[in-house]
Amino acid sequence: MSNEPTGPWVEPMIRAKATDPRNGRPSWNRLAELADVSTTTITQMVEGKRRTSPQTIGKIADALHVDPERVSEWIGRDQPVRRAWEPPGEVNLLTARQQKALAELIRAMAAPEREEVVGHADAETGPTPMNPAGTPPATNVRTLHTNTGVEGMPPMPDDLAAMDGEPGNPPDTTTGEHDQRGQED
Repeated sequence: MSNEPTGPWVEPMIRAKATDPRNGRPSWNRLAELADVSTTTITQMVEGKRRTSPQTIGKIADALHVDPERVSEWIGRDQPVRRAWEPPGEVNLLTARQQKALAELIRAMAAPEREEVVGHADAETGPTPMNPAGTPPATNVRTLHTNTGVEGMPPMPDDLAAMDGEPGNPPDTTTGEHDQRGQED
């Protein structure tokens, strides 16, 4: 790689004064000083030899007075880095366990999509997700029959309807089954 920045880096580096004081040209060394990162980190990031952390991308963007998404774009990062998010002060009212859960939730939301997606796609539901066995998740669900007889009531599997104490299917008193009042039938 040429030691001299090119492409989209030039203008922002000149504006940010990330230039060599001897000749006024953009300088990776000067950018590294302004961003408080190593020159090697910057050059390997630009060359695509290093997956740079969001914090480092943020430092470089701050030094250049540009949005981190632009730096992400310049280095060809699939998932762009955005401005750092400061949680509200109320986060300090959470327990350590709650803070850890929140941090895990944020990491899960920010992680690249890992679920294999195949099947048909439509505008409303999107593609059919697949489970690790390679089958749609709902293939093992047994068919439910509408047998409740009550409008607005969800259907129940036949064996649950039989347990419902319908006429002809009274509760089995030999097992100690009780009605809701706590009396035996």
